[in-house]
Amino acid sequence: MPRLLPAILLLLITSGDTVGQDEERAWAYTPVRRPALPDVRNTDWVANPVDAFILKGLEDLDLGPSPQAPRRTLVRRLYLDLIGLPPTPAQIDRFLSDTRPDAWTRLVDRLLASPAYGQRWAQHWLDVVRYADSDGFEYDDPRPHAWRYRDWVIESLNHDRPFARFIGEQIAADELFPDDPRALSALGLHRLGPLRMNAGTQDLAKNRQERLTEIVDVVGSAFLGVTFGCARCHDHKFDPLPQADYYRLQAFFAASRAVDLPLVPASERTRRETIRKDWMSKRDTIRKQLEAIEAPVRKRLLEQIRSRLGHDTLAALAIDAANRTPGQSRLASAAERLLMVGEPDIRKALNSAKRREYIVVQARLQAVQASEPDAVASVMAIVDRGLEVPVTHRLVRGDPHEPGEEVFPSFPAVMVEPGKVVRPPAFRQRTRPSIDEVSESDGRRSSGRRAELAGWLGSRRNPLTARVFVNRIWQHHFGQGIVATPNDFGVMGAAATHPELLDWLAAELVAGDGHIKPLHRLMVLSATYRQSSVTENPRAVVADPENQMLWRARRRRLEAEALRDSLLAVSGQLNRHSGGPGVRLPLPAEVAALQYKGSWKADPDLFQHNRRSIYLFVKRNNRPPLLVSFDAPGTMVSCGRRNESSHAGQALALLNSPELASQARAFASRLEGHSGRAPVAVVQHAYRLALGREPSPDELSLGRAFLENGKGPFAETLADYCLVLFNLDEFLYVE
Repeated sequence: MPRLLPAILLLLITSGDTVGQDEERAWAYTPVRRPALPDVRNTDWVANPVDAFILKGLEDLDLGPSPQAPRRTLVRRLYLDLIGLPPTPAQIDRFLSDTRPDAWTRLVDRLLASPAYGQRWAQHWLDVVRYADSDGFEYDDPRPHAWRYRDWVIESLNHDRPFARFIGEQIAADELFPDDPRALSALGLHRLGPLRMNAGTQDLAKNRQERLTEIVDVVGSAFLGVTFGCARCHDHKFDPLPQADYYRLQAFFAASRAVDLPLVPASERTRRETIRKDWMSKRDTIRKQLEAIEAPVRKRLLEQIRSRLGHDTLAALAIDAANRTPGQSRLASAAERLLMVGEPDIRKALNSAKRREYIVVQARLQAVQASEPDAVASVMAIVDRGLEVPVTHRLVRGDPHEPGEEVFPSFPAVMVEPGKVVRPPAFRQRTRPSIDEVSESDGRRSSGRRAELAGWLGSRRNPLTARVFVNRIWQHHFGQGIVATPNDFGVMGAAATHPELLDWLAAELVAGDGHIKPLHRLMVLSATYRQSSVTENPRAVVADPENQMLWRARRRRLEAEALRDSLLAVSGQLNRHSGGPGVRLPLPAEVAALQYKGSWKADPDLFQHNRRSIYLFVKRNNRPPLLVSFDAPGTMVSCGRRNESSHAGQALALLNSPELASQARAFASRLEGHSGRAPVAVVQHAYRLALGREPSPDELSLGRAFLENGKGPFAETLADYCLVLFNLDEFLYVE
């Protein structure tokens, strides 16, 4: 017994700390109130209210900020931050020669007005809503209309669409703005989730529930910043979100159905839809033939694999994933990898005659897919079925075949009861609808439920939406959100480093009629943003080693898309054309072979391959290798914050990939066209284009020696030199 006392005491101490942390983090559920600006000692450093809050945190630790970064560093930082492209030498010189007091402000305003701003910042939102141009899972069929949602996001940001409107169009454009065809594109939000389209008999109830689950989960993550999906099968284990609240939120979408709203005249639509239906029928018939061959073989192989699994593993697989212990989860995960039977396994297991038949059917499917007719120009959307709204039930363990009590649409209780951070028992039993049903006399074909939800999400009464959105903006300017877990403001999320600043910014967003560009402006005009990332401050390193209080700027690596776009810009190959369907890049043979039934076809126009990365076709099962190497996120779930890994594959991709070799040759050609074959001039211009500065004497000497002593043709030596510049940390990182 005495041996247990230290463990018991530790548990009690830890539990007490957790309670305190939980109370602190439950701050996110309380109403937003604009705090007063704090008093600080070093008032000369404060450029705007952002700095007052940051400096207060530093002074409380007896620390101070870092000096301002050099102007050359700042101009590169701002360009890559706001538009995702490096500044040209002319743009750098223009800023450095501008001695007016408001030169920085003018540069900020110019970049915020650039169309490239929306192309850069839309990618951050597309990460959150898991945008893709294909369904995912086995078939991973393309979505020919998804790109209109992507273009809508870019346009919305460039036009500084008010925040409430930005939310409203995505949740309920058909109810709020039915006569605005451009707004209807925003409804694609609800169709972005992965979609399983297996052959054979469909479980319609399960399919419907999966679609509703995808909708509710992304609304919870993107707009509310809470892990709502954790309440699908049971009450949330940590946050005050009962299971019934999950289904009350789902009830807002109960009447919705997926549709593609056409943008062409009815006669043309009918003709093209008939052609496409005939094609789909032919494709699906062949798919069923493949499935008929595959199914018995897959079943036999799975039975063989399961027969070799141990009793504990089989028991773990039989338990619902949400209810497994950590040990059972590990066993189940390992077993599920073994139970993945792919096409090569099936082909190998077939006898000779069946294998020949299988190959013939596959070839027929490839031929049919290659002849796919163009889809009717449409908007990917959802609309209500009408005033007859299906009943929503709480589902026992999330199973659509085990309905519990009926629930009505209402907002999460903890978010509408100011200051409530504990779930009263009455909330579980609440069944009274909080939203009046629309009567048939008003003549609308839509229930109006989603419009009600949109209104609440964008209103001052909602404690989370403004905080969550402002935190996302802060994260991309400063490298980490004030809440470091942008999709989880709940108890298990990170505690806010500057909660008063976040509330002040959220209140500022609301007070400014929801316009987002003024918030960008406020953040990047702050002295906090303009700090150097290279500074000697031993006391700060000891007091705040993770730089949570922002005593210096954070050094950050370029995201995958910004890296690729920078390569194209510096090499002179960037195609700045905007909008339209996603561009399919050629894939390496080994990657193309992974496409389901060989369905990939690269765009024949090579210049289209040089579009900005946001305009590339996003196929869930196969992404461009360079983007994957540099942590472009998967698109099956919402990504609020990307990983930033460092591994050998990145160096190999930058040194050996055909894409980098092509860009290096293009960069070399650009340099030779500008500076001829004079080594000194070439090296100087190369540094200005790639790194935004002049080379040092040592760098100039090394570059000159490399070019003069090359053993092959000058163009090849110069291409090798350009490849080296692309691999420099200074090119990959933003100071």
